[in-house]
This record gives sequence, C-alpha cells and structure tokens, in this order.
Amino acid sequence: MPSRRLSGTVALITGGGSGLGNALVGTFVGAGARVVVLERSSQKAAELAAAHPEIEVVVGDVTVAADTTKAVRHAVATYGQLDCLVANAGIWDFGTSAAQLDVDNLDSSFGEVFGVNVKAVLLGAMCAREQLRRVRGNVIVTLSGGYAYPGGGGPLYVASKHAAHGLIRQLAYEWAPEIRVNGVAPGVMHSDLRGPGALGQDHRVITELLPQEGLRQRTVTDHDVVPADYSWPYVLLASPRESPTTTGTVIDLTGTRVRGRRDRERAREFAMTNEGEK
Repeated sequence: MPSRRLSGTVALITGGGSGLGNALVGTFVGAGARVVVLERSSQKAAELAAAHPEIEVVVGDVTVAADTTKAVRHAVATYGQLDCLVANAGIWDFGTSAAQLDVDNLDSSFGEVFGVNVKAVLLGAMCAREQLRRVRGNVIVTLSGGYAYPGGGGPLYVASKHAAHGLIRQLAYEWAPEIRVNGVAPGVMHSDLRGPGALGQDHRVITELLPQEGLRQRTVTDHDVVPADYSWPYVLLASPRESPTTTGTVIDLTGTRVRGRRDRERAREFAMTNEGEK
C-alpha cells in the first residue's frame, strides 16, 4: 500500500503538468495529500486532470500575481486550507554562455529566466503566506545543482538558481517560526524543461541534450533515473511530523559534491555541443 505520510495535507504544486512536477503530483497523492496544481499549458492541465481526477488543476502563469492568487484561493475554497507550496516551475537556458548572449536582448532573456526561476518563487510564497502561517505550513523550492555550482547551465540559469537559494534562506529567516522554507536540488532527468522564448528556446526541451538512454552515465550512482526518483525528499520536507525543525535547508540530490573532474568534463562537453548548435 502507498504511504499516507501526507494524510490531511493540502499542497499546491506549480508546473505539475510534466517532468518532476508530474512525478510530484503522483507521489503526493500516493502519500495521502490533497493536491492543487498551477499549470500554464492548458493541454498539460487537461491531461493531468484526466490522469488524476482526484486533484484540482488551475490553468495559469506562475509569474502573474492574479493567477497565483487564484490557485491559492482555489485550494482554500476546495479543501479549507493550504499546508504546502511546492514552487517547482522552472526554465533552463540550454547552457547559453555569456559570450553567446546578445547584449541587445539581455533585458528580455534575463527577465524571462529570472521571472520564472526567482520572481515566481517569491510571488508564490507571498501569495500563500497568510494561509501557510495559519497552519504552520511550509514552502519547498525546486533548485538544481546550479544553486551552488557552475556548469549546469549558462550564467542566466545558474545565477537564477543561486538567487532562488538566497530566497529560501531569507524567507526562512523572516518567516520563522510559523513557516518553514526549504529546497530540493534534483539531478539530471528526462523532462519537458524548456528554454526562454527570448533566446528562441521555448520550443526546445532538455531531452534533446539529455535523452533518457544517456542519463545513467551522467549519474554518480549509475542509475537509470526517472523524475519520481527525486520526489520523496519533498514528502519529507512537506511533513511537519518528519521535518519539524528543518528550514533554510537544501536537500542536494545531484551528487555534484563527489563528481569532481567528471562533472567539469561533462560541462565542457555540454558547452561545446551547445556552441555547435548556435
């Protein structure tokens, strides 16, 4: 039988229509949570609702205050409370280096990457704050190895994940003791993660460079990883019984600390591949 570790918990998950977000929906439901998803794509939202008729799906943009507020209110109107915000929606930059960035296009590309990866995290937390405070709830932010290490993307992406890490620590500081704020840094996975339209990457997906069949050799543990492999640490952080004192923390699942030279070589290989596609 599935674990009921989140029985009685109401969670709002952003970007739940594919990849890690989709896996989180399944894991949270299996753990007993009642789930609301904020998803930008109406097609993904419809597919998610069909696959999980027990959840609620709100179509909207995580960078828009009205949409985020609508999702929070929908959770409270439907289930009476909100215990956990999983700020999972994200955008990648396909490793676009500083040398490859266009100065004339920097405002728009910077705004798009930081809008989703940083602003939306703060916006979601602000919109959910009052509801989370009432139940001593929590926020969980999806990071990546880019929150602490170079090479997992270009300067826009890596800087945005560093900034999101800063938000976790600052909000944990400001909102203690009522609200816990933590992060999870998953490693590589097959997903629908896309790039910014300002860089012409909104129709590209990460699997172009990281196909499922190539993931095993990119994991330290030589594991055929799927998104669900990263989902249970979120359950740990979402549970007030299992992590009541945990705040301002990042659970790093990337293995980056032990990769060393292997990781640097892959970063160079990745940069060369991206250069060849420009």
